[in-house]
Amino acid sequence: MEEIKTIQGWEINSRMLTLSLPESKHVAWTRDVCHVLQQSSVQAKTLEVLIRCLNHIVFIIPMMHHFLNHLSHLQWKAENNN
Repeated sequence: MEEIKTIQGWEINSRMLTLSLPESKHVAWTRDVCHVLQQSSVQAKTLEVLIRCLNHIVFIIPMMHHFLNHLSHLQWKAENNN
């Protein structure tokens, strides 16, 4: 029996009853978000991947859905305007 287990990319600690991202995913997602923020324009596919990653956060922080709606709108505009 394990105290800490990684299931579908999430680190679950059954003793402390916590759910967290493994360090590798945290670093990768942070790097991706910083990269998008530094760009003056972003491709629709890049936004799609970023939204898919950040969508996991909505389950933990429901208010984050508000910000993802803005990103989804930007993705829609990017797809329609090439």
